[in-house]
Amino acid sequence: MCSRMMLGWILLLFFAVPLSAQDEAFPVYCGNLPEADCTLLENAYAKLFQLHSGSVEFRYWSAVSGAAEGEFFSETVTGVFSGFDANTAFPLDHTALFSTVALDAIMEINIPTGLPVATPDMPAYTQGRVRIVDGVLYVNLDALQEMLGAEYNGWGSYPLNLALSDTQPQEGVIVLDPLVTGLDAGELIGAFEPEFVRQFLTVIRADDSEGNAVFETFVDINGLYAAPLFRELMRQRLEAQHATLNMPSTEITDTRLDNLARRMGELYPEPLLLYTQSIDLETGFLSGYSTWGMFDISIMIEAAASNNDITSWGQYPIHLSIAIRDFNQPYDIAAPEEATALDYETVMRVPITGFLPLARPEED
Repeated sequence: MCSRMMLGWILLLFFAVPLSAQDEAFPVYCGNLPEADCTLLENAYAKLFQLHSGSVEFRYWSAVSGAAEGEFFSETVTGVFSGFDANTAFPLDHTALFSTVALDAIMEINIPTGLPVATPDMPAYTQGRVRIVDGVLYVNLDALQEMLGAEYNGWGSYPLNLALSDTQPQEGVIVLDPLVTGLDAGELIGAFEPEFVRQFLTVIRADDSEGNAVFETFVDINGLYAAPLFRELMRQRLEAQHATLNMPSTEITDTRLDNLARRMGELYPEPLLLYTQSIDLETGFLSGYSTWGMFDISIMIEAAASNNDITSWGQYPIHLSIAIRDFNQPYDIAAPEEATALDYETVMRVPITGFLPLARPEED
């Protein structure tokens, strides 16, 4: 299941698309789009600094191991926000962002039948209301009594201005270069020259019926894994990981790379849609973004390089989407008149707060 931290970053960033390692605030990959379409995309990202309020629908869903066939774990956030300031969100400074942004939203979580959960009393379906005002999270507890107990009622509160634990690598910790798998456009853009990337990473435009320009980014897995430049980088990264992790074999032969290319081609025989971006043509704002990812790409890559069939593996993609509407409409989001302070342990029992990066208060 996706961690609280991952969900928090995605929600707070709103449109966390893969970006190249340039100095501009929002460098956008256009591929071979016409100049006018590329300008439309670039301007939409630039307008994030003019976005202050709106209505939002955020969705995260995935089929997960142990779930009944056809059932998904999902989390949905539907509500309105105001006081958004991109200068405090890009790059992310959650304490500064929470001091200005306000949110009033309904949270919904669906847990599939048969899925083991960390909290035994967590129901299969949970819905609740949350607000964020002046750096404080407010949770309506009335709908959560089945999980927390009858003594929890009204609104509860928890501060969001607490510093998160330092996540920087500690001295002596080895940081591996990530595998460039082709399933992350940002990794391709960062690892190769634009001329190479444009051979395999394609952006197309198709307007929808709701007045949005829709840009879809595809990757040609078959062509990419056959390219000598990509194969050489894959060889270097895999051998480096094997050596660092003291794995038995550190030599990635041409045969293993051929196996990898064939198995990845079997899994993704057609150009693969990586992410979709939508732009409201009337306002010029980004109105939608969707993408997906895998829980553990490295395991899949290792198996494919060993010539194992990966087409039927239980690799469950994570799907993410967000839609923004009613740009810069006025919303008056106020804190509840009364709220009971919640401790960290109680807040962590509430699944609907999983979209936020919560920190534990320091011990006195």
